[in-house]
Amino acid sequence: MKNFRVSRLKSFALAGAVAMCVSSAAMAADMDTDYTPPPSEGGWYLRGDLGWSWLNWDGGENDGAMTGGGGLGYAYGNGVRADMRVDYSGEYKSGTDLAPQDFTTTTALMNAYYDFPVSDTASPYVGAGLGWGWAGDGKAGDDDGFAWSLMAGLNLRMTDSIMADVGYRYRNIGVSGDNLNDHAVLAGMRFSF
Repeated sequence: MKNFRVSRLKSFALAGAVAMCVSSAAMAADMDTDYTPPPSEGGWYLRGDLGWSWLNWDGGENDGAMTGGGGLGYAYGNGVRADMRVDYSGEYKSGTDLAPQDFTTTTALMNAYYDFPVSDTASPYVGAGLGWGWAGDGKAGDDDGFAWSLMAGLNLRMTDSIMADVGYRYRNIGVSGDNLNDHAVLAGMRFSF
């Protein structure tokens, strides 16, 4: 029953991400070409995110856990931005029936995004990241490897210097044996300075 619920939640998350990507592409095709981003969209920013992650791992039982992260970035003012962020997820209850284990994942990724300039208050985005990831239970089972991610979401302007961000992230960590994959739904804030 638990696997059915996790599978169903994962299906809803993936369907939502696909819908965001399709609507982003449709809105971008209809956007006003005379739109000019406000000057406050350029410059340095701090970000923080919280959400829920669904583990998808061939090496053990799938599970869900809280995820959160933060980072520092720079927006170039033309829809392109980049940030360095660290994300932590856990504890997942996984392993096998004979060898259950609780473990966490951490990634440090350099990400690049493109914000579609649809309006002054809302802009869909897509992004990708590369970096390094760690997974383990704090014991001898710890492992690390190359990590990457894909993102899609929606920016909502709260003030001239604060943006809300709601999105989906797929993340892959190349540990020994079976790679770890997770799907996450995140909500966060970006503070420009």
